[in-house]
Amino acid sequence: MAGTRHLGTTEGRFRTLGGSSTRWGGQLLPYTDEVFQPPAGLLSERWPITSADIGGYYQEIQDIFGVGSLPFTEALLTALGHSPSPFSSDIRVRYSKWRRSRNAGLAQSPSDASSTPS
Repeated sequence: MAGTRHLGTTEGRFRTLGGSSTRWGGQLLPYTDEVFQPPAGLLSERWPITSADIGGYYQEIQDIFGVGSLPFTEALLTALGHSPSPFSSDIRVRYSKWRRSRNAGLAQSPSDASSTPS
């Protein structure tokens, strides 16, 4: 990204049914604790909720999107029969999940989410 001009946050936002999901394709990745409580010294504000407040909804969201319930963490490798990653323990590995459909945005009905792209 070096040398690339930042065009502002409005370039990545879309004011339409489904919002930015019409562009990012339905990728899912749970928030980390740092999102809710950013480290001291950063200009980010603390959210008025915690990760525990929304954690109970993640399974329902995965069901709606039809992405299964495999973990988002490095435990995914073991669940799929692979060896743990060779990365340092200082690196937190996370895997996102993608909604499988022609139009993976949130504006699409859940019944369409299970269709396979052509």
